Amino acid sequence: MDGRDDARRHHGQALTGGTGDGVGRSVMRDPVTMGHQPGLDGLRGVSVLAVIAYHAGFGGLHGGFLGVEVFFVVSGYLITTLLLEEHERSAGVSLRSFWVRRARRLLPALFLVLAVTSVWVLLWGSPEQASQMRRDLPWAVGYLANWGQVVGDVPYFAAGDPPLLRHLWSLAVEEQWYVLWPLALMWLLRRTRSARRRTALVLAGAVAAYLLAWWVVRGGSTPMGWPVSGADRINFAYLSTPTRASGLLVGASAAFVWRPWRRQIREVDPV
Repeated sequence: MDGRDDARRHHGQALTGGTGDGVGRSVMRDPVTMGHQPGLDGLRGVSVLAVIAYHAGFGGLHGGFLGVEVFFVVSGYLITTLLLEEHERSAGVSLRSFWVRRARRLLPALFLVLAVTSVWVLLWGSPEQASQMRRDLPWAVGYLANWGQVVGDVPYFAAGDPPLLRHLWSLAVEEQWYVLWPLALMWLLRRTRSARRRTALVLAGAVAAYLLAWWVVRGGSTPMGWPVSGADRINFAYLSTPTRASGLLVGASAAFVWRPWRRQIREVDPV
């Protein structure tokens, strides 16, 4: 069961809570969980369509690739909200359960895409595509496609047909976020009880990620002295996990302070 399914179940229990005896009363359901938020699903859908339109060359959407950043912000918000709600319900988070749920959602689709693409390349692909698959497949299996493209010096904005697994870089960033962020969040929750301080620290991390991308593009050194130069700098700034964590952290910071469904709901018998 997905984390959002858990949230919907708890949300439903909150809305139908009580003995069912028909007695009017004011009930405080604490904590009220997120449940399903169609607006956020719609926002993610629009961001995906913007990226597709950009790559397809529709309507002159030269900035359509920014839809990826919107998707990251929404994902950071949703995942952090689910983790915070579990922490509030259980005074902790089962990291193993969280990671297993994510794997069950993502791995089957990934392996299906890789299998179908590999078969297509074997049967109908060009020698160049076969070479690209041999280079990119190991990185994709480990959800490290973004780093594979940085290490392999595969320019993201180069002209011509992109590698067949190019699009997996963003999914790799997301999966790395799913692995690392819960650990960082648990540390943060232990270190401070102030929602404002948590928000400030996470926003500071987002600003640091944006500044790192700017610094690398402007010619500064990369973390741990990563050897990049020229166009490689654009690749690192656009594809690396430290630089692309910015949007995810912006969404995470919002989860600490903006959960509008957390309110007292009054149940009153109809007259």
